[in-house]
Amino acid sequence: MKLEHIICGLAVSLMLSGCQMITGHNQNLTGTGASNCFFSGPPVLIEGECLLPNWIAFGIRAQHGNDEWRRDILKQTGDDTPQDRLARAVVLSWGTRAEWKQATALYRTELDKAPVPLQPLLHYWLDELEYRKTLVSSATPTRDPRIQQLADKNAELTRKLDALTAIEESMNARRRSP
Repeated sequence: MKLEHIICGLAVSLMLSGCQMITGHNQNLTGTGASNCFFSGPPVLIEGECLLPNWIAFGIRAQHGNDEWRRDILKQTGDDTPQDRLARAVVLSWGTRAEWKQATALYRTELDKAPVPLQPLLHYWLDELEYRKTLVSSATPTRDPRIQQLADKNAELTRKLDALTAIEESMNARRRSP
């Protein structure tokens, strides 16, 4: 199962690297018939030759965009349309861990409203977000019951040692006083 995730991750990295090369030279996306595709701001959900290139470019920009860009896009996508909600999901999925839950909810509610050619990409982004959430939660150390028992025992022994030290200090103080 881990091998599948690694292979999938490598495939996506290669795909996104290629997309960055396309968008890296200038903002015009060129290709077979896609010369009129221009990525500026949130993409639209209109089927055509620009649909996938614009959403891929937007996803890359969301991944690498700074906080100011994110705030600006979130303001631009404040409406309650499927297009705006999906754009917010993309931006939030590359935000803070606290925003991931909202991004997941937006993807799940709006994914079926996207044009059919765009749905596999959005499904992939949702799955990738879920995988990142799983990785983060598995990286958070969970307390082994044995470790907890040892910590409790250590705390108990520390209390006993402190009590014995106090008794010893009291006895030493009595010896010194006439």
